[in-house]
Amino acid sequence: MTKLHLSENEIQQYAIDRSDVDANIAEHIHECEMCRSKLANYQLLFEEIKSIPKPAFDFDLSTLVLKQLPVKKVKFSWGIIFVALLIIISATIFIDLFGRYFINLFKGISTILLCLIITSALCVLIYQCLELFNNYKKQMSKLKFN
Repeated sequence: MTKLHLSENEIQQYAIDRSDVDANIAEHIHECEMCRSKLANYQLLFEEIKSIPKPAFDFDLSTLVLKQLPVKKVKFSWGIIFVALLIIISATIFIDLFGRYFINLFKGISTILLCLIITSALCVLIYQCLELFNNYKKQMSKLKFN
């Protein structure tokens, strides 16, 4: 038996998981009465810590927190309306000037290929919308502390 005793960390590691320790540590604990008593104390301590019930509030914390969050008021913005009108007017002018070329753009494509392109675009759009909605639900569940 070695004269040096095991450190507190080594004894704690042995108490937590015996399979993950060095063979010398296990041999020392088997031979040393002082380290075995420390091990027994740690095992008892860890068992008691596991048996302690998790703390719980007797009130709903999420409602108290949500009541204190500031509510954003939606402000009417002329800037957003101006940008939207600008986009609509630009799109109208673009379609008016180049509309006749759009008809010729799709004349050479077969109907099956056109349906495949539209179906693929719709699938990607639906997937993106579902992903956005799932992210929204996750964020809302985090806010509700559920």
